[in-house]
Amino acid sequence: MKINGKTAEFIRIGAAALVFLAMGLAFSGFSFCAAIWLPKLQFAPALLASAAAFSAGALFAVSVTALLTFCFGRFYCAFFCPLGILQDVIAYLSRREGKGLPNCRRIRYGIAGVAVGMVLAGWSLPFLLLDPYSNFGRIAGSFTIGGLLPLLVIAFLAVWKKRIYCTAICPVGTVLGLLARHGLFQLHLTEQCVKCGQCVKVCPSGCIDPAAGTIDNERCVRCLSCLAVFMP
Repeated sequence: MKINGKTAEFIRIGAAALVFLAMGLAFSGFSFCAAIWLPKLQFAPALLASAAAFSAGALFAVSVTALLTFCFGRFYCAFFCPLGILQDVIAYLSRREGKGLPNCRRIRYGIAGVAVGMVLAGWSLPFLLLDPYSNFGRIAGSFTIGGLLPLLVIAFLAVWKKRIYCTAICPVGTVLGLLARHGLFQLHLTEQCVKCGQCVKVCPSGCIDPAAGTIDNERCVRCLSCLAVFMP
């Protein structure tokens, strides 16, 4: 059975909605099956747990996410990251069309280098301030300024440039992007591309360049929206 682009996108949105709902309930104090194990699968907390003290469970979560990212790209950002999903919701409500974004390679490498370097040195605060899981927790679990400020920042960035936070600021996204850049299964434009630009309008990462005939798999978050317009 062949799955078309719209069906693939629908499945992705459905899975992301379930994760988003479960994570929101988890931070709101509800304890049920998903609330117990979903946070343990989040990349940043598992990475910090692995760095702070050996944890077989955390190391397993990091390894599985890294391996799947190397194989299939940054699926984590579109399927499992609650802050990434929140950005998609805000961007969708804003109804703004996407467009190509600059590749802020030096900025994201610099931010990730400092954040990860501090973690290795034993100071996790810079990483936690940028960690998408921690920021979603502040937003979902608090109505104080500690939760309002990240929400305002994320909302502004999502309306302005959709997933610019994920492609230029987020250290987790940068680490996963490096794995996806050299991954096994890359997305690419085919000879059937007529350079209509429809895929660019729906791409939240701004990583598609029809003129050059390229897709930047390092920044692509595997939202599958481009497939929905290319393979309806």
